[in-house]
Amino acid sequence: HGYNRFANTLPSFAGSVVELPWAPKERMVRRRLLASGYTEAVSSTFCYATDAVTFARQKNSHVSLGNPLSEEVGCMRPSLVPGMLAMLAHNLNREVDNVRLFEMGTVFTGLSGGNVNHVHEKFSLAIGATGAAVAAHATTGSREYSFYDLKGVAEELLSGFTGEPTYFAGESGSMPAWLHPGRAVRVAIDGKTIGFFGQLALQESQQRKLRQTIFVGEFDLDSLFRHALREPVHVAV
Repeated sequence: HGYNRFANTLPSFAGSVVELPWAPKERMVRRRLLASGYTEAVSSTFCYATDAVTFARQKNSHVSLGNPLSEEVGCMRPSLVPGMLAMLAHNLNREVDNVRLFEMGTVFTGLSGGNVNHVHEKFSLAIGATGAAVAAHATTGSREYSFYDLKGVAEELLSGFTGEPTYFAGESGSMPAWLHPGRAVRVAIDGKTIGFFGQLALQESQQRKLRQTIFVGEFDLDSLFRHALREPVHVAV
């Protein structure tokens, strides 16, 4: 018949476009991170099997593919951190020394070994930074990015939601192995853990041949989005 014979008209549509219920919260997170100087990035939803084991929150919870195309895509990512570290390394290897990135995406947990009966998907946020926090000026020198810069970003982000966050440091056994002991914290709201952030563990930096100190964090957006957005309050004086 020929596509050129079809009329150039759109099909009729009687419905309406409905915004997803979590869209305002996702928009707020994105705007605050962009305003803080971070660039949004997107990484692959697949990862190495070794990364899947290292970054899975629970043992044997990573999701293996039955017929992967290559070793690089052997598992579904249980965390956004492996992709974040790969993007930071990509920039550093190309002489981009000052990098601030964030990614919002889905992570996957389930049964390993290819016999996956159920795969659980969660919406997550990863933040990564390295290099200078403040560029050099005519009168002052540059300042290296530190743990407190990342903590400031986390506080700015969490202040947009109801509930008071609590930060726990120095906990043995409760911190991910990919974070440096004593230089990382766990964040909880109303007693429920919603994320971790801090300096990347020295072993991970050496394995990935990262030549600068890396700061990274990951937050469970599914849990965070259960809290309402904090509404501004104006008080007359």
